[in-house]
Amino acid sequence: MPMTRTRFWLSVVFLLIAGLSATAQFSGSLPFGKNKVQYQRFNWKYIQSENFDVYYHQGGEYAAKFTAMKAEEALKAIEGTLSFRITKRIVFIVYGSHNQFQQTNVIDEFMSEGIGGVTELFKNRIVVPYEGDYAKFAHVIHHELVHAVINDMFYGGSIQALMSNSVKAMLPLWMNEGFAEYSSVGGLDVKTDQFMRDVAVSEYLKGLNQLSGYFAYRGGQAFWTYIAEKYGKGKVGELLNRFRAIGDINQTFRAAFGLTYEEMSEQWAKDTKKFYFPDVDRYEYVEDWATRLTNHQKEENFYNTSPTISPDGERVAFISDRGDGLFGLYVMDLGTKDVTKLVGSARSTDFEELNFLTPGISWNHDGTRLAVGAKAGGEDAVYLVNVDNGDYEVLRFNMQTIGGVHWSPDGSKIAFDAAPGGIQSDIFVYDLASKDLTQITNDIFTDAEPTWGPDNTTLYFISDRGRYTSGRETSENFFMWDHDVDQQDLYRVSIDDRNIDRLTNDPSVGKYSIAVAPDHKSILFTADYNGISNLWELDLATKSLQARSNSLQEVSQLSLSRDGTKLVFASQNRVGYDLFMLKYPFDLKVRDTLPPTRFRQREMDERNSLAAIMDDAARKDDSVSLSYGVFDVDLTDGAMVPPNEDASDRGEPTAKAGEPQVDFTPKDYRVAFSPDVITGNAGYSNWYGAQGTMQMLFTDMMGDHEIYFMANLFLDLANSNFFLQYTYKPEVIDLSVAGFHNAGFTFIQEGIYQYTYRMRTYGVATWATLPFSRYSRIDVGLQAQAMAKENIDVPTMPSTEKFVAVPTVSYVMDDAIWGFWAPVKGTRMNLTLEASPPIGANGLSFVTMRGDIREYLHLGGMYCVALRGSGGISAGGDPQKFFIGGVDNWFNRFFSNAGWPFVEPEDFAFTRPGWPLRGYALNERNGSRYFVANAEFRFPLLVAFQAGPIPALFQGLQGQVFFDIGGAFDQDGNSWTALPNGFPIRAQEAVIYSVGLGVRSLALGLPIRFDVAWRREPATGLSAPIYLFSLGGDF
Repeated sequence: MPMTRTRFWLSVVFLLIAGLSATAQFSGSLPFGKNKVQYQRFNWKYIQSENFDVYYHQGGEYAAKFTAMKAEEALKAIEGTLSFRITKRIVFIVYGSHNQFQQTNVIDEFMSEGIGGVTELFKNRIVVPYEGDYAKFAHVIHHELVHAVINDMFYGGSIQALMSNSVKAMLPLWMNEGFAEYSSVGGLDVKTDQFMRDVAVSEYLKGLNQLSGYFAYRGGQAFWTYIAEKYGKGKVGELLNRFRAIGDINQTFRAAFGLTYEEMSEQWAKDTKKFYFPDVDRYEYVEDWATRLTNHQKEENFYNTSPTISPDGERVAFISDRGDGLFGLYVMDLGTKDVTKLVGSARSTDFEELNFLTPGISWNHDGTRLAVGAKAGGEDAVYLVNVDNGDYEVLRFNMQTIGGVHWSPDGSKIAFDAAPGGIQSDIFVYDLASKDLTQITNDIFTDAEPTWGPDNTTLYFISDRGRYTSGRETSENFFMWDHDVDQQDLYRVSIDDRNIDRLTNDPSVGKYSIAVAPDHKSILFTADYNGISNLWELDLATKSLQARSNSLQEVSQLSLSRDGTKLVFASQNRVGYDLFMLKYPFDLKVRDTLPPTRFRQREMDERNSLAAIMDDAARKDDSVSLSYGVFDVDLTDGAMVPPNEDASDRGEPTAKAGEPQVDFTPKDYRVAFSPDVITGNAGYSNWYGAQGTMQMLFTDMMGDHEIYFMANLFLDLANSNFFLQYTYKPEVIDLSVAGFHNAGFTFIQEGIYQYTYRMRTYGVATWATLPFSRYSRIDVGLQAQAMAKENIDVPTMPSTEKFVAVPTVSYVMDDAIWGFWAPVKGTRMNLTLEASPPIGANGLSFVTMRGDIREYLHLGGMYCVALRGSGGISAGGDPQKFFIGGVDNWFNRFFSNAGWPFVEPEDFAFTRPGWPLRGYALNERNGSRYFVANAEFRFPLLVAFQAGPIPALFQGLQGQVFFDIGGAFDQDGNSWTALPNGFPIRAQEAVIYSVGLGVRSLALGLPIRFDVAWRREPATGLSAPIYLFSLGGDF
């Protein structure tokens, strides 16, 4: 995942507000946000290859070597395509699991389950996790390396270079992600071929403008393959280089193809449909031979996956993102089609994330509980969920990665694949009675999808091990970077003697899921022999294969009822994933062959060509036997027959064949700061002196140490603002220390004169954050601060000086789920207590409590109701002030008759706003206690997605209807307002409120808020409309 245009500008905005947000707990706003929890301390080392520095933590040296070898191999291909050589070394940071990857400080964003790697643009670092699958790991390494090379080629390899150089345009997402996928697999692959077939025959494909989100990856890859096949592979690099030079996508397409962007888009869509439409006659729509159980189009979701049918065949459990877009565990009654949600994810410490990318759900023998793998507190765990009430038991095994989970037919054991040490994925069995965990396989290979046979002692699984079944190959004697990690075959192992038996011998064919027949004579599995993942049956005695489906759409994730009469599976159908059921699957028509797809046929032609054989032989050393016979192709009828086992897989590289030729001596990591961003402008005026702004951000390679400096110069140092902060983040508790100086001006009426005063605050602050989970934490801080009030008009007037030492403690809870503009579901809460003991003659004494609670009720889609209640109370010898009225960042602001809320220096430091209260002036009311409540109905007006390099004028329009109410009071409970001359009088109405309408837009790339409010007038009811223009997001 690269630094996209949106992510880049969000990073710049972050720098602009960092000085304010860093001291949020000492300012007017109460901070929220989920936590990035450090569950462990990482001890970093690194190795170096010709072009890369690869950093790894304890236990990750083998994965680091794999990364270096695969990266060097990938770099040659990428540079060859682009005709570009990188200008500097590239850094990889490798984590041993996705759970550890989520703890990275290199990227501020939380790395959710769907993010397999990321390339950031501050230092052009690539951050990847090993997740127990070397094929996936190699793919991610290549994919992310493409982004790093693109960053170097287009943007100079850093945000600093991007901001300093005259970069003409940023590469559109679909071009960037699509090229990364294209380069990673050398063109098209089965998964993208299947995806594009479904998109084309579903009449969903319109053109390049719709390539956003997941479609940007698959559709972009298909487009680059189309270009390579129609114009030659050299055209791919040429197009990217032309865009780099021209910076306009329409002119680029004209120069490269003689067509405009729109014309090429239309031509690609037409040719893609022509390519896939003939398949409608050769294969069967999945809904024509199986019964649909879910409908993602009607439910307006994307995923319905990981089905598991109950032993009695009456219910099916599955994972879905229906409703609120979050993954949850659901159960469907197959008779009534009623669906019940058991548990959700992403809103509690348990079930932080369901492992939907490596799904594995299984029923126990009597259909009362489900076993499911999910993330929990820095590791993966197996949850045993009661299907009647949703209660669950957590089984923790100290495993970083847990994949497929399968309950034995007798209910006594649970099998799962796991990668506990960041080196290999093996199969484990847990005995529920004895509580014993047994490792069944233990070698360097990737073993996945364990499935029980009906005898409760045999496990079937998928592996990349090829002919290596002895279990003697380990990280000490075998190099996976020299092994074909893309191969897949079926195996079985007895949990008694642990002997491994290879069942299939066609390693280049993808195999994805297994179900065992009740009589234990055969197994059903899904495989892409003909280029589409279909249902196949393997006779365990004869090892013969028969196709049981000829589907137009993929068949995946099988689950068979105990009696074998019902089979449920998942399939991508009409650009989304749905569940289907098949009755009596063993009675389906038997097919010895299936017609290959055009993509598979082309693969077979290339594999069987003499040129391909000679080229393959030239790339192998003498110790490697060649494998020519993965497929036997009968070209007379265009059909595929089962592979010739004697011809296929005659040999594989030995461990020594790929021994590294570079020095992989580990080196200790040392903290060294380097700049991420330095930006600013400066000037000098004869009248006002030095002026300017500056921001600097320095971090170490791991992002564990951060130094931020901000300066806003005006006239001289006394009138300028400075902020310097150091943050320490590698431990469970994040620590920060900062020094600051803030200056501002206010006007104060004293008798018949109005004077200009300068308010200054300066001091030091330190704070610590202790997270309990991703969703809750305690913030503790201490601030020592001096304050001054100085008369600018009469400099001889003595200044007023105050001093405080303020300890602060906050409890923060945030499980909100964000939409485009603001959260759409969940709760946010901050309760803060701060106090100042009197210190010296100028000390202040107060105790202040503040609270802010927000609730978001999701109504589906982008509709929600947002509720908020906030308030505060301050007591003591010098109670602090709150003011209400208006909104933050208000362009056309106006003040009440009470004027500015700053009179004393402590007001400048500690006066807290209560907003939004639209329709009212700033400082409409103030006092030592306040409350504000808000209710909003939010709904979409228009969602416009950016297409190509030209930004849309308006994006993501949102409308809302709101109601605001609030009040501010003194210690006696009185509410005050002011006459036009500023003289305070008691307010007629202690509580004020308003109603209105609002629109939110990203016009010109800025978050613009436009509101129309009607305030309550004591005499006349609602006022005339009051218009507010402001900048920022919603609460």
